[in-house]
Amino acid sequence: MDILSVKAVDGPRQREIRRHFSGLTKQKRSALLDDVLSSGDHETVNAIGDAQAYLSGMTRQEVSDLQKRAVDSLSWQRFGSDR
Repeated sequence: MDILSVKAVDGPRQREIRRHFSGLTKQKRSALLDDVLSSGDHETVNAIGDAQAYLSGMTRQEVSDLQKRAVDSLSWQRFGSDR
């Protein structure tokens, strides 16, 4: 099963995550996304990836890039693969 295939329930917490991201500058959002991926934060990735891009202040391409990075980064963390 793909780690991103499980959809999170769109509740208040997911909306709060997207609201926070939409208020950041592109540079701060990018830095936070790097932290999200390095820490294995599936909830944040799902909150952004499972909704329309504009709700997080991002473009469709940025969300697509995040999803691709997440599959690589979070899969590696989950299964402990050596790179």
